[in-house]
Amino acid sequence: MVRVSGARGRKVFQNGEPEAGIWSAGLAQGLVDDIPTVRDLVHRIVAEADALISGRLAAVCGA
Repeated sequence: MVRVSGARGRKVFQNGEPEAGIWSAGLAQGLVDDIPTVRDLVHRIVAEADALISGRLAAVCGA
């Protein structure tokens, strides 16, 4: 019987050694289609929030 302690795999996260073991990732990884800069990401989030808020506010105010 083979037992896995995870000691080798922890190096991936503790030491930043991507070749040391298994990476864990969730289902959301399939939703990533670009890797923007932080600046671009913040601008995108603000623009999407503004559009969402404006749209909902218009619906509530009957505009």
